[in-house]
Amino acid sequence: MDYKEQVEKYLEYCEFRKELDWNTLKAYRIDLKQFFQYTQDGLPEKNRIEDYITELHKKYSQKTIKRKIASIKAYYNYLEECEVIESKG
Repeated sequence: MDYKEQVEKYLEYCEFRKELDWNTLKAYRIDLKQFFQYTQDGLPEKNRIEDYITELHKKYSQKTIKRKIASIKAYYNYLEECEVIESKG
């Protein structure tokens, strides 16, 4: 399964299992799309993620940056729970 399919599966999980509201789902979709457009990778390396966060700081307010990072963290937590990726903790 490619990352686009995985993101769609995650958003479906958020909608139906976590029962997140429409605005939250919209924000998650936008945040994850921007992340993957920047990284150009399904599971980017740490340094590429760090570069993305640096770019966020150049463009957005602190509140927006925190939300975008939280969206990405929630997605990665979902991938760990589904055992798509291994936990590094």
